[in-house]
This record gives sequence, structure tokens and C-alpha cells, in this order.
Amino acid sequence: MPTHSENKGAVKLERCELDDNQHIACENVLSVEFIERNIEAAIFNLVNLRYQRNSLLPVSKMAPETLTLVFHFLSREWRPGYKDHRLGWIVASHVCRHWRQIALSAPTLWVVSIFGLGSHWLEEGITRARAASLDIDPPEGVIPTSNDWVTIINNLHRCSSVRLADLPVDCSDHVRRLLATPAPVLRNLFLATAKDRTMDLHNPPVDLMMFDGSAPNLRRITLHHTHFPWALFPCNSLSSLVINWSECQTSDVYSVSEWDNLMAILSASRSLRVLDLSHCLPTPSYHQSPQYRTVHLPDLADLRLNGPGMSFVVRIINALVIPPSTKLSLNCSYDQPGNTVPCIVIPVVAAHFGSPGSSILRSLCIFEYPDDPVSMGIAARSDVASMSSFFEDGNFFDIDNDVVVHDSSISFSGSVNSESGSDDIPFDYQDVLRCVFSMFPLAQLGYLYLDVPPTTTLKPVDWSTYLRHCSNVCEVDIVGSNAGSFFTALVSQINPSSLDNRYAKSTALNGHIPPLLPQLATLFIRKVDFTVGGRSSGSPYNNLLTVLEQRIRLGTPLANVGVWVCKFGSKREKRISKIREVFPHFEEDGEEPCE
Repeated sequence: MPTHSENKGAVKLERCELDDNQHIACENVLSVEFIERNIEAAIFNLVNLRYQRNSLLPVSKMAPETLTLVFHFLSREWRPGYKDHRLGWIVASHVCRHWRQIALSAPTLWVVSIFGLGSHWLEEGITRARAASLDIDPPEGVIPTSNDWVTIINNLHRCSSVRLADLPVDCSDHVRRLLATPAPVLRNLFLATAKDRTMDLHNPPVDLMMFDGSAPNLRRITLHHTHFPWALFPCNSLSSLVINWSECQTSDVYSVSEWDNLMAILSASRSLRVLDLSHCLPTPSYHQSPQYRTVHLPDLADLRLNGPGMSFVVRIINALVIPPSTKLSLNCSYDQPGNTVPCIVIPVVAAHFGSPGSSILRSLCIFEYPDDPVSMGIAARSDVASMSSFFEDGNFFDIDNDVVVHDSSISFSGSVNSESGSDDIPFDYQDVLRCVFSMFPLAQLGYLYLDVPPTTTLKPVDWSTYLRHCSNVCEVDIVGSNAGSFFTALVSQINPSSLDNRYAKSTALNGHIPPLLPQLATLFIRKVDFTVGGRSSGSPYNNLLTVLEQRIRLGTPLANVGVWVCKFGSKREKRISKIREVFPHFEEDGEEPCE
């Protein structure tokens, strides 16, 4: 066994070794700390060197105002919150110290709210905007969270624009609190619920005016599928009022007495430029004669009215005094059995077009809706258009209040029930033609589009009665299986005294009687069956040949003729060859339509 002295020596040895290890460890720690400090210093020096280098580059010599403007353009095109670029334009502030200082020193860069990155980003953006007015506009597909709603409502007094789209119905309480909060600098309000959903705000917690009556600068209100009482709208000097309900929603929520509330809103908005009302008032009884005031809207540029019935449309138009240059977009449906929509609405619209100073109608389109056989429309333009202008521009029936449609249109939709209450009676096409061609100012018309319904729903049309009012038409698009009678009318000659065109009338009186549409140069034919023929109208194919030959003989040949989706049958090649013998530049798509 080790002696006591030996044990004592071993303990001393272990203590010495431990002290040595601790000393070495302390020296290592000091060495690591020293190295880390050197690394930090090197990084700091490297950053400074990079900053100095960047400050010498041409882009850093750009004026701060110019760079701020570049950031503004970038912020419009590259918004934060989208999945593919979460930070959006904000990444530009991470490029260098100079760019970050510029971005942080420009409050207007942060006025557009930041959504989709968490509530802390929304609050941080509002803080960086400082005293600038805010623009609440979440990116498409981003729905504000509960915390976002609290932040928005708490800062509404700073907001100049609030645009909330695709809102779920279950956030109606948040919307009610929003609309009950004062908004002294707000100019634009846009609320829209998600597709095919409706948010009913007719029972707010407290019957307060919109924004508690404190929104003196509000100029544009747009509510899509968001029901709000007319009585609680502010009577501001609005420039745009767009209220669109879903067609399938009932309009019983509004009482007839709220008509006066609407008139009060319009009376206070003499500078109104866009008025779009869709299914947002009850249909008044057509047999009533309500006493309503007349509202003058001298600056109105765009009036769009959509149902729920023709009585509403006529009543609104009769209640407004609008300039003759106002563009009309009307959708009229039957609201009582026995009413004839065209005979009631078209005279009102024709009076508007015929008033002094109104736009000259140079293009007219009468068409059917492909998915609704009992619906049709009328469209008019002040320029010589074409079919693509009416149907392919994508904004003809646009209801976005940012777009001012440059067309006037009337669409007749729905059907009227027969006396038995079971059968639907479509609109009388002849009635529409008679009203339009006899009441509209068509002397300067240059383009005409006619969509002719099938024979089963149409009596023979006396086109010569209507076309004599259109002696300046130079292009015609004719569509429909019952268009054969149109070619018959083109073959016939007319009474010179009935011509509207002065040159054509003098030529006819000198012995050269022209056909209908003497200025016609382009004829496009679509969806016509050239294999049929009637006793009264003859064969469409033979009539087309006669039209081409007659125009050549009279010295007024057509310049362009084409057919698309037309049926020629088994004799297609032979018939087309015969047409080309008369008119070599004849165009066709080369395919028979599907049965």
C-alpha cells in the first residue's frame, strides 16, 4: 500500500496538472476571442471597403430623388406577399447600405400596405410610412388575418385608399367595424366578397353612417356583392359609385322608401362620372307613378344599369339629367308579364342618342347571347368598329370602375312568362329591329352587325324597310341560319325618295337606281346554311351570287367578301368555285360546321 507521504505527493501532482490545464484553457479562450475580434474587425473593414467601392460606382452617383423614383416603379410591379417573391421590391433595400438608406428615408415607398409576410411586417410598413397617407391593398389571393384587421382599423384615420377583394363572408364583423370607424382622409373604398358569395351588412351593431359620418374626402365607392343600406351611405360629392349585387340574390333587403336615399346621394354628387347600379334596388311596380326628384349629373361619363327589371332601368334614366355624351350600358329584363322591354327602353335610349351634342352612332351591333336563347343585346359605338372591337376587346361589358367603356349598349335578358305561367316567351326580334331602325339616328352608320335568330323563333324579316335608313353603311357582319332573307333584301332595289344618302338619292333620280346599302364594300357571313332555300326568300346561295353580280353591274362592286362556319353541303367545292368566278378574292375557312 502507498504510504501517506506518497499519497500526498500524488495529490500535489494532480493539482499541478489541473492548474496547467486551466491555464492552457484560459490562454485558448483568450486566443479565440482575439481571433474573433480580428475577424469582426476584418469584416467591418471589408464592409467599409465595399461601401467605399460602391460609392464610387456610377449607380451610387445617381441623385437620391431619381433612385427613389426607380424604387417607386419597382414597388408597383413587384409587390411583397406573393409566393414566388415574398419580399418583392423590398429586396432592393438589401443590396447595399446606400440603397437601404434611400428606401428608409422615403415614406411614400411604404404607403402600400405589406400583407402576406406576417402582421409585424404590416405594422413595420405603416411605421416606415411615417405621416404619409396609407393604401390598404392586399395582393391577389391574400386575405387579411384577424391581427391585420385590427391594425387596419386602428390606422384607418391615415388611409387614403382601402381595397379589399375576395373577402370571405365570415369576416363580416371586421368589415362592420371598419365601416363604423372615422376615415377623414379616405378617398377610395373598394369591397368585394369572394366569388359567388354575398356579404350582408344590413344589420350593423349600431345604425351609424358609413365611417361614422366622418369621411369628407371619400370620392369613389365600389361594393361588389356587399349589401349595405342606402340610408347609411355618406352624401359626399362622389365621382364614382359602383354597387353590384349577385343576380341570384334577392333585392327585398332594400325597401322602396330607400329610393329617396339613393336620390339624395346622387343629388350630393354632381361631379359623378361613373354610376354603376346592378341588382341593388327593388323593382318598383310598373303601374305606380312614384313622385321622385330629378337629379342633374352634368359630368356623368358612364352610366351602367343592370336590372332587376326594366322598370328600374327606365325609372333611373328618367330621373337623371345627363349630358348627351354619356356612355350607356343597360341590361333590361322582364319584371312583369305582358311588358315589352324594347318598346319601353329603346325610345328612352334613342332620345338620349338623338339629343343635340350627342355622339354620332357609326357602329351598331344587334346580337344574341350564345348561352341564353331568350336574351339579346344592342351595342353602339361612335367610331367605325368591327366585330372584334365589340366582342374581343375584353372590356365591352366590363364593370371595373377603373375602366371607362367607350361603347353604349343595351342588353335584353331573361324572358316573360305566358298567361299560363309555364312557358317562356323570348323577346320579339322584329320588335327590336323596328324600334332600333326607326328611332336610332343611323344616318352616319358605317358598320352593322346583325345576329339573326333561328327560323323557329322569327317571322320573315322585311330588311328593306330597315336598311333604307343605313345608306352610309360600308361593312356588314351577318350571322345566323336565318340570314338568307338579308341577301334577298340586298338584291332588291329601293325607292329613291326613301334614301337618306344625298349622293345616292341624286344618282337614283337620274335613272340609276342603286340597291340597298349603296356604300357597302365589305360583307362577312357567319353560321349561314347555304343548302336551304325558302319560297319567299329564295336560296341564300343564289341570292349571294346575285348580290355580287349586281354590284359589279351597277359599278359598285364589293371589295371584301368572306364566309366562316357556313354550311355548303356536298357541293361545297363547286359552289365556292362558282362564287370565285364572280368574285376572285372570296375568302372562306374551308370547313363545314359541326351538326
